Amino acid sequence: MKRIPALLLSSVLLLEGLTGCGSQQETAVKNFTAPEQGEELVVIHVKDYGTIKIKVFSDLLPKACENFVTHAKDGYYDGLPFHRVIENFMIQGGDPKGDGTGGESIWGGKFDGGVDDSLIHVRGAVAYANSGGTDTDGSQFYIVTGGAVSMDTLKQYEEHGDGSYTKEQKELYTTIGGAPWLDGKYTVFGQVVDGLDVAITISEQETDSNNKPYTSIIMDSVTVEPYDGSELHWYASSATEPSETSDDAAEHIQALAGRLRLQKRKSQKAVSDAKGENKVDKFVIHGGHRLSGEIEVSGAKNAAVALIPAVLLCDEPCILENVPEISDVSISLRILYEMGAQVDYINRTTVRISTVGLKNFCVPYESARRMRASYYFLGALLGKFGRARVSMPGGCPLGDRPIDQHLKAFSALGAKCDIQHGMVDLTADKLTGNQIYLDVVSVGATMNAMLAAVRAEGLTVIENAAKEPHIVDLANFLNSMGADIMGAGTDVIKVRGVQYLHGTTYSVIPDQIEAGTFMIAAAATHGDVLVKNVIPKHLEPITMKLRKIGVNIEEFDDSVRVWVDGPLVRTNVKTMPHPGFPTDMQPQITTLLTLAEGTSIITEGVWEQRFRYVDELRRMGADISVDGKVAVVEGTGKLTGAPVKACDLRAGAALIIAGLAAKGITEIEDIYHIERGYSCLDEKLRQVGADIQKVSTPVSTLREAL
Repeated sequence: MKRIPALLLSSVLLLEGLTGCGSQQETAVKNFTAPEQGEELVVIHVKDYGTIKIKVFSDLLPKACENFVTHAKDGYYDGLPFHRVIENFMIQGGDPKGDGTGGESIWGGKFDGGVDDSLIHVRGAVAYANSGGTDTDGSQFYIVTGGAVSMDTLKQYEEHGDGSYTKEQKELYTTIGGAPWLDGKYTVFGQVVDGLDVAITISEQETDSNNKPYTSIIMDSVTVEPYDGSELHWYASSATEPSETSDDAAEHIQALAGRLRLQKRKSQKAVSDAKGENKVDKFVIHGGHRLSGEIEVSGAKNAAVALIPAVLLCDEPCILENVPEISDVSISLRILYEMGAQVDYINRTTVRISTVGLKNFCVPYESARRMRASYYFLGALLGKFGRARVSMPGGCPLGDRPIDQHLKAFSALGAKCDIQHGMVDLTADKLTGNQIYLDVVSVGATMNAMLAAVRAEGLTVIENAAKEPHIVDLANFLNSMGADIMGAGTDVIKVRGVQYLHGTTYSVIPDQIEAGTFMIAAAATHGDVLVKNVIPKHLEPITMKLRKIGVNIEEFDDSVRVWVDGPLVRTNVKTMPHPGFPTDMQPQITTLLTLAEGTSIITEGVWEQRFRYVDELRRMGADISVDGKVAVVEGTGKLTGAPVKACDLRAGAALIIAGLAAKGITEIEDIYHIERGYSCLDEKLRQVGADIQKVSTPVSTLREAL
């Protein structure tokens, strides 16, 4: 069984009764105490990358250091990989099995490495990975590579009673960086004194859904060598000449610690590299290739990001199948393991989650603010603990997306709501079933009301509920655990609270939006594609419009064939809540209509800023005029490749479709939007004949071009 590294790194910031950011941090930080000449350093020689030198603090944690040093001397780590790497977080190695499930101490089995309050998770810290406490330390270790944490984030923790930081710690975390939420729970026993840039470079390598690098990163040897007294390069693996302007981070450490000499930065590029900002990914598409063959749809993003928080309500472990390999899912899982959950990947799309014993009701700020769907943790935590604390969500900038209907539902169930400094606080002595009428049809509010009501006392009736397939999927998942939910998929949902939810194995429904995107891509290239792993019923609003445009569609039990053998013609589209045409398909079908004959009118009935992508399509030759929520598309029958930027998830998908159909080369930047919701999109498209590649461009190169 493959294990996510960070499941071993549960957050302590938000757990009551733990010492993560509490009084113990009055102690001065000792991470940057320079080694004495002759002192033993552990030296990791990483094949093709370089050397990392580590000081261990045997005077503070003798048993933890003895274990690490003895393993190194015995050659235990030689030839082992860094099996898990997470950009802007950490790299993890030391497992003979290479999958996160193996390894033991020099005494056999596990041991208790302990915690010293003077050693924190500042960038470059070395610590043992564990499975729930320092008494489960073994051979696996991780090196912290996380960048600077904002002062606002630290203030959020303090303002909400989650501990306090000394001035020294604040300056270290806000300048040097690190992972402060891990303090107090994991055994920090060392600090990188040379070669941190090597560790950061490793953390930036491309990985699969298990955070395992596609190309193995091997520790050729791990040795123990005496420190020769040479100058320490805490950030660089080799000496550099001091620049006229010293690195801010170096100055801060010098001022704070007063006992180490730091190498100054030579260039702005070095600063960017240390922050993990040395490359930008983009898609490069050579258009004009007809798509043909079979393509498989992944699990639904909009379902998965609700099902994962829902596991919090369960009193036993759960297994989720058909989980999409996308960044929003990765963030959701990361939130869980940062809160203390156990998360195990069984295979690429199957994950086992256990929240048994978890008592944390607060979602880590930095993770929550990265995606819109983080608000589902509000309903799940409120239902579980009667208390929740989550930052205001992020996501695509599609216009004003208030959570007033969510809060209305929570209030009806008996919760008190407070929003301060960007944090939503919910408390309830007792949740009681009630009648909830949503003023507007809201998918998020409907789901959150269901999550909060599942374990409330009595009957909850949700009126004017949304009807989307992923709402039905959430209800089915909860019911499979023992919940009592009726009416999902209609505008009235009834939830009768239960006291206990048992474990279950459940498969996420296929993604209707991904399926629709592939269908339109096939149509735009006049291709012939069999789209597999779909529920045709969920695609009906999309299928109906495509047929009006002149696209041929043949439905099977779990697949649809899409092909074009004639001209594409105009039609009008208006987005509406399900079962209407989905707003998440509006940019894609608008792109298709630029290739059709005649004038089409697109009316956006959900998000007021959904047409932000139109300017990018115009760069490719599209004739589109926008007035508020209405766009008029004059079909030109052709598009031309151009450099464009994705402004949101579905806009990015539309630009890919445009690039596939266009003549020439299209380069799409800001593709992180796309990767939020589409799993291995470029790989799948190549399987059906697309000429699309993901390339990385150094930031320095981009700056030189400006």
